[in-house]
Amino acid sequence: MKPAPIEETLYKAGHVLFNEGDDGGSLYFVKEGRIEIYRTRDGNSIHLGYVNAGDVLGTVTLFSKESRSASARVVIPATVICLTSTTLESLMATVPVWFQALLKDAIARLKYVDERLVETTLNEKNLLQKVGTPMHHASQMAGLLSALMRLGTINEDDIELFPLRGFIPRAEQVLHKRAEYLEVIFDAFMQGGLIKSVQDKKYGPSVQKPKPQILDDFSVFALQVARVGIDKFAPVKMYAYMSGLVRAQKKFPDKSSFTPEELCDCLGKEMGRTITDALLVELLNHDVIRKMGDSFGFTANQLQRRIVFESVCRTIHDAAPVG
Repeated sequence: MKPAPIEETLYKAGHVLFNEGDDGGSLYFVKEGRIEIYRTRDGNSIHLGYVNAGDVLGTVTLFSKESRSASARVVIPATVICLTSTTLESLMATVPVWFQALLKDAIARLKYVDERLVETTLNEKNLLQKVGTPMHHASQMAGLLSALMRLGTINEDDIELFPLRGFIPRAEQVLHKRAEYLEVIFDAFMQGGLIKSVQDKKYGPSVQKPKPQILDDFSVFALQVARVGIDKFAPVKMYAYMSGLVRAQKKFPDKSSFTPEELCDCLGKEMGRTITDALLVELLNHDVIRKMGDSFGFTANQLQRRIVFESVCRTIHDAAPVG
Protein backbone atom coordinates (compact mmCIF):
# COMPACT_ATOMS: atom_id res chain seq x y z
CA MET A 1 0.00 0.00 0.00
CA LYS A 2 1.44 3.37 -1.02
CA PRO A 3 1.82 5.82 1.90
CA ALA A 4 -0.41 8.88 1.84
CA PRO A 5 1.34 12.13 0.88
CA ILE A 6 2.86 14.09 3.75
CA GLU A 7 1.80 17.75 3.93
CA GLU A 8 3.05 20.74 5.90
CA THR A 9 0.58 23.05 7.66
CA LEU A 10 1.24 26.54 9.00
CA TYR A 11 -0.64 27.28 12.24
CA LYS A 12 -1.11 30.68 13.83
CA ALA A 13 -0.30 31.39 17.47
CA GLY A 14 -3.14 30.22 19.69
CA HIS A 15 -4.17 27.29 17.49
CA VAL A 16 -4.77 24.12 19.52
CA LEU A 17 -3.34 21.01 17.85
CA PHE A 18 -5.16 18.69 20.23
CA ASN A 19 -6.76 18.69 23.67
CA GLU A 20 -6.19 16.46 26.65
CA GLY A 21 -8.49 13.45 26.24
CA ASP A 22 -8.50 13.50 22.41
CA ASP A 23 -7.72 10.28 20.55
CA GLY A 24 -3.99 9.66 20.11
CA GLY A 25 -2.09 7.93 17.33
CA SER A 26 -1.00 10.85 15.16
CA LEU A 27 2.56 12.13 15.21
CA TYR A 28 3.57 15.78 14.76
CA PHE A 29 6.94 17.03 13.54
CA VAL A 30 7.54 20.71 14.31
CA LYS A 31 9.50 22.13 11.41
CA GLU A 32 9.35 25.75 12.60
CA GLY A 33 7.85 27.61 15.57
CA ARG A 34 7.03 26.51 19.10
CA ILE A 35 4.26 24.42 20.71
CA GLU A 36 3.28 24.60 24.38
CA ILE A 37 2.25 21.45 26.24
CA TYR A 38 -0.18 22.10 29.09
CA ARG A 39 -2.94 20.67 31.24
CA THR A 40 -6.04 22.40 32.57
CA ARG A 41 -6.89 21.98 36.23
CA ASP A 42 -9.58 23.91 38.12
CA GLY A 43 -9.86 26.36 35.26
CA ASN A 44 -6.13 27.10 35.30
CA SER A 45 -3.77 26.36 32.43
CA ILE A 46 -0.70 24.58 33.87
CA HIS A 47 2.41 24.82 31.69
CA LEU A 48 4.31 21.52 31.29
CA GLY A 49 6.87 22.35 28.63
CA TYR A 50 7.58 23.39 25.04
CA VAL A 51 8.16 21.52 21.79
CA ASN A 52 10.49 23.49 19.51
CA ALA A 53 11.58 23.37 15.88
CA GLY A 54 13.08 19.97 15.08
CA ASP A 55 11.16 18.17 17.84
CA VAL A 56 8.48 15.50 17.54
CA LEU A 57 5.17 15.55 19.40
CA GLY A 58 2.85 12.63 20.05
CA THR A 59 5.27 9.70 20.42
CA VAL A 60 3.76 8.54 23.72
CA THR A 61 0.47 7.50 22.06
CA LEU A 62 2.06 6.46 18.77
CA PHE A 63 1.28 2.74 19.12
CA SER A 64 -1.17 2.58 22.03
CA LYS A 65 -3.50 5.20 20.50
CA GLU A 66 -4.52 6.08 24.05
CA SER A 67 -6.12 9.44 24.77
CA ARG A 68 -3.85 12.45 24.86
CA SER A 69 -2.49 13.05 28.37
CA ALA A 70 -2.10 16.80 27.78
CA SER A 71 -3.06 19.56 25.36
CA ALA A 72 -0.88 21.29 22.77
CA ARG A 73 -1.21 24.79 21.38
CA VAL A 74 0.90 26.98 19.14
CA VAL A 75 2.66 29.87 20.91
CA ILE A 76 4.90 30.94 18.00
CA PRO A 77 3.50 30.48 14.43
CA ALA A 78 4.49 26.94 13.54
CA THR A 79 4.94 24.84 10.44
CA VAL A 80 3.92 21.30 11.39
CA ILE A 81 3.96 18.00 9.57
CA CYS A 82 1.22 15.68 10.81
CA LEU A 83 1.57 11.96 10.30
CA THR A 84 -1.84 10.36 10.85
CA SER A 85 -2.23 6.90 12.29
CA THR A 86 -3.09 5.61 8.79
CA THR A 87 0.08 7.12 7.31
CA LEU A 88 2.18 5.77 10.18
CA GLU A 89 0.77 2.27 9.74
CA SER A 90 1.73 2.40 6.06
CA LEU A 91 5.24 3.54 6.92
CA MET A 92 5.68 1.01 9.72
CA ALA A 93 4.77 -1.80 7.33
CA THR A 94 8.12 -1.21 5.63
CA VAL A 95 10.08 -1.41 8.92
CA PRO A 96 11.55 -4.76 10.12
CA VAL A 97 9.62 -6.48 12.92
CA TRP A 98 12.60 -6.43 15.29
CA PHE A 99 12.92 -2.65 14.85
CA GLN A 100 9.21 -2.19 15.52
CA ALA A 101 9.62 -4.10 18.80
CA LEU A 102 12.63 -1.97 19.74
CA LEU A 103 10.70 1.22 18.95
CA LYS A 104 7.69 0.11 21.00
CA ASP A 105 9.91 -0.66 23.99
CA ALA A 106 11.63 2.73 23.75
CA ILE A 107 8.27 4.52 23.55
CA ALA A 108 6.93 2.56 26.53
CA ARG A 109 9.92 3.69 28.58
CA LEU A 110 9.44 7.25 27.33
CA LYS A 111 5.78 7.11 28.36
CA TYR A 112 6.74 6.08 31.90
CA VAL A 113 9.25 8.94 32.21
CA ASP A 114 6.76 11.37 30.69
CA GLU A 115 4.03 10.38 33.15
CA ARG A 116 6.40 10.82 36.10
CA LEU A 117 7.47 14.22 34.77
CA VAL A 118 3.85 15.34 34.36
CA GLU A 119 2.99 14.08 37.84
CA THR A 120 5.97 15.90 39.38
CA THR A 121 5.17 19.13 37.55
CA LEU A 122 1.53 19.05 38.62
CA ASN A 123 2.50 18.35 42.23
CA GLU A 124 4.89 21.30 42.12
CA LYS A 125 2.19 23.57 40.70
CA ASN A 126 -0.29 22.42 43.34
CA LEU A 127 2.26 23.06 46.08
CA LEU A 128 2.96 26.56 44.78
CA GLN A 129 -0.77 27.30 44.89
CA LYS A 130 -1.03 26.23 48.53
CA VAL A 131 2.00 27.95 50.05
CA GLY A 132 3.05 31.55 50.39
CA THR A 133 1.59 34.67 51.91
CA PRO A 134 0.16 37.81 50.32
CA MET A 135 3.65 39.33 50.63
CA HIS A 136 5.13 36.46 48.63
CA HIS A 137 2.45 36.91 45.99
CA ALA A 138 2.97 40.69 45.94
CA SER A 139 6.66 40.06 45.33
CA GLN A 140 5.83 37.68 42.48
CA MET A 141 3.34 40.11 40.95
CA ALA A 142 5.82 42.99 41.11
CA GLY A 143 8.44 40.82 39.42
CA LEU A 144 6.01 39.78 36.70
CA LEU A 145 4.87 43.37 36.10
CA SER A 146 8.49 44.50 35.89
CA ALA A 147 9.34 41.81 33.33
CA LEU A 148 6.29 42.65 31.21
CA MET A 149 7.14 46.35 31.35
CA ARG A 150 10.59 45.66 29.99
CA LEU A 151 9.08 43.70 27.11
CA GLY A 152 5.89 45.63 26.44
CA THR A 153 6.55 49.32 27.04
CA ILE A 154 5.68 51.38 23.98
CA ASN A 155 6.61 54.90 22.91
CA GLU A 156 3.57 56.93 21.97
CA ASP A 157 4.21 60.53 20.90
CA ASP A 158 7.55 60.47 22.77
CA ILE A 159 5.81 59.28 25.94
CA GLU A 160 6.60 55.84 27.33
CA LEU A 161 3.48 53.83 28.18
CA PHE A 162 2.83 50.34 29.46
CA PRO A 163 -0.80 49.29 28.74
CA LEU A 164 -2.35 47.54 31.76
CA ARG A 165 -5.26 46.01 29.85
CA GLY A 166 -5.11 42.23 30.24
CA PHE A 167 -2.49 42.27 33.00
CA ILE A 168 -4.67 40.67 35.71
CA PRO A 169 -5.73 37.73 33.46
CA ARG A 170 -2.06 37.28 32.53
CA ALA A 171 -1.04 37.34 36.20
CA GLU A 172 -3.84 34.90 37.02
CA GLN A 173 -2.48 32.46 34.46
CA VAL A 174 1.16 32.82 35.49
CA LEU A 175 0.77 33.01 39.28
CA HIS A 176 -2.14 30.55 39.53
CA LYS A 177 -4.13 32.83 41.84
CA ARG A 178 -7.72 34.06 41.65
CA ALA A 179 -8.22 37.30 39.73
CA GLU A 180 -10.14 38.92 42.62
CA TYR A 181 -7.24 38.20 44.99
CA LEU A 182 -4.65 39.57 42.57
CA GLU A 183 -6.74 42.69 42.03
CA VAL A 184 -6.53 43.45 45.77
CA ILE A 185 -2.74 43.33 45.58
CA PHE A 186 -2.69 45.35 42.36
CA ASP A 187 -4.97 48.00 43.89
CA ALA A 188 -2.52 48.25 46.80
CA PHE A 189 0.26 48.92 44.30
CA MET A 190 -1.70 51.90 42.98
CA GLN A 191 -2.97 53.18 46.33
CA GLY A 192 0.54 53.18 47.77
CA GLY A 193 2.02 54.93 44.74
CA LEU A 194 4.16 52.02 43.52
CA ILE A 195 2.60 52.48 40.08
CA LYS A 196 0.45 55.30 38.72
CA SER A 197 -2.21 54.56 36.15
CA VAL A 198 -3.39 57.07 33.53
CA GLN A 199 -6.28 56.67 31.11
CA ASP A 200 -4.86 56.72 27.59
CA LYS A 201 -7.33 57.32 24.76
CA LYS A 202 -5.79 54.61 22.61
CA TYR A 203 -4.56 51.99 25.09
CA GLY A 204 -6.86 52.49 28.06
CA PRO A 205 -5.41 52.21 31.61
CA SER A 206 -1.64 52.51 31.30
CA VAL A 207 1.47 53.21 33.36
CA GLN A 208 3.12 56.40 32.18
CA LYS A 209 6.93 56.41 32.28
CA PRO A 210 7.12 52.89 33.74
CA LYS A 211 10.04 52.17 36.06
CA PRO A 212 10.57 48.41 36.24
CA GLN A 213 13.60 48.73 38.50
CA ILE A 214 11.43 50.15 41.30
CA LEU A 215 9.16 47.12 40.97
CA ASP A 216 12.20 44.83 41.16
CA ASP A 217 13.34 46.62 44.32
CA PHE A 218 9.87 46.31 45.83
CA SER A 219 9.84 42.60 44.95
CA VAL A 220 12.95 42.10 47.08
CA PHE A 221 11.52 44.31 49.85
CA ALA A 222 8.25 42.34 49.95
CA LEU A 223 10.16 39.06 50.34
CA GLN A 224 12.00 40.50 53.33
CA VAL A 225 8.67 41.60 54.81
CA ALA A 226 7.34 38.07 54.26
CA ARG A 227 10.14 36.82 56.50
CA VAL A 228 10.18 39.42 59.28
CA GLY A 229 6.72 41.03 59.16
CA ILE A 230 5.79 44.70 59.39
CA ASP A 231 6.66 45.28 63.05
CA LYS A 232 9.76 47.30 62.14
CA PHE A 233 7.88 49.68 59.86
CA ALA A 234 7.81 53.34 60.87
CA PRO A 235 4.55 54.37 62.55
CA VAL A 236 2.08 55.81 60.06
CA LYS A 237 2.33 59.23 61.75
CA MET A 238 6.03 59.29 60.79
CA TYR A 239 5.23 59.32 57.07
CA ALA A 240 4.20 62.98 57.16
CA TYR A 241 7.53 63.93 58.73
CA MET A 242 9.39 61.73 56.25
CA SER A 243 7.65 63.53 53.39
CA GLY A 244 8.54 66.84 55.03
CA LEU A 245 12.20 65.80 55.10
CA VAL A 246 12.02 64.89 51.41
CA ARG A 247 10.68 68.37 50.60
CA ALA A 248 13.28 70.01 52.81
CA GLN A 249 16.10 68.16 51.07
CA LYS A 250 14.96 69.53 47.70
CA LYS A 251 15.42 73.06 49.04
CA PHE A 252 18.96 72.24 50.22
CA PRO A 253 20.22 69.77 47.59
CA ASP A 254 23.88 70.36 48.46
CA LYS A 255 23.53 69.71 52.20
CA SER A 256 24.35 66.17 53.34
CA SER A 257 23.81 66.82 57.05
CA PHE A 258 21.94 69.20 59.34
CA THR A 259 22.61 70.36 62.87
CA PRO A 260 19.72 69.68 65.27
CA GLU A 261 18.77 73.36 65.11
CA GLU A 262 18.86 73.43 61.29
CA LEU A 263 16.82 70.25 61.04
CA CYS A 264 14.20 71.47 63.51
CA ASP A 265 13.97 74.76 61.66
CA CYS A 266 13.66 73.46 58.06
CA LEU A 267 11.37 70.57 59.00
CA GLY A 268 9.24 72.89 61.12
CA LYS A 269 8.75 75.22 58.15
CA GLU A 270 7.66 72.29 55.97
CA MET A 271 5.26 70.94 58.60
CA GLY A 272 3.96 74.30 59.80
CA ARG A 273 4.64 73.42 63.41
CA THR A 274 7.39 73.47 66.01
CA ILE A 275 9.76 70.50 65.88
CA THR A 276 11.22 69.46 69.22
CA ASP A 277 14.36 67.54 70.08
CA ALA A 278 12.11 64.74 71.34
CA LEU A 279 10.70 64.32 67.83
CA LEU A 280 14.22 64.15 66.39
CA VAL A 281 14.99 61.34 68.84
CA GLU A 282 11.83 59.53 67.71
CA LEU A 283 12.84 59.94 64.05
CA LEU A 284 16.28 58.61 64.92
CA ASN A 285 14.83 55.58 66.75
CA HIS A 286 12.77 54.66 63.68
CA ASP A 287 15.79 54.99 61.35
CA VAL A 288 14.22 57.94 59.56
CA ILE A 289 17.33 60.03 60.18
CA ARG A 290 20.84 58.92 61.15
CA LYS A 291 23.41 60.39 63.52
CA MET A 292 26.48 61.92 61.85
CA GLY A 293 28.68 63.21 64.65
CA ASP A 294 26.92 66.26 66.05
CA SER A 295 24.56 66.42 63.06
CA PHE A 296 21.83 64.35 61.43
CA GLY A 297 21.60 63.06 57.88
CA PHE A 298 19.05 61.32 55.68
CA THR A 299 18.60 60.33 52.04
CA ALA A 300 15.47 61.79 50.45
CA ASN A 301 15.15 59.13 47.73
CA GLN A 302 15.37 56.31 50.27
CA LEU A 303 12.78 57.97 52.50
CA GLN A 304 10.39 58.46 49.58
CA ARG A 305 10.80 54.84 48.51
CA ARG A 306 10.36 53.62 52.08
CA ILE A 307 7.07 55.50 52.41
CA VAL A 308 5.78 53.90 49.20
CA PHE A 309 7.03 50.37 49.92
CA GLU A 310 5.80 50.30 53.51
CA SER A 311 2.44 51.84 52.56
CA VAL A 312 1.87 49.20 49.88
CA CYS A 313 2.78 46.39 52.27
CA ARG A 314 0.53 47.77 55.00
CA THR A 315 -2.40 47.88 52.60
CA ILE A 316 -1.76 44.34 51.41
CA HIS A 317 -1.34 43.11 55.00
CA ASP A 318 -4.66 44.65 56.03
CA ALA A 319 -6.70 43.92 52.90
CA ALA A 320 -5.48 40.77 51.17
CA PRO A 321 -6.72 37.36 52.31
CA VAL A 322 -4.51 34.35 51.63
CA GLY A 323 -4.94 33.51 47.93
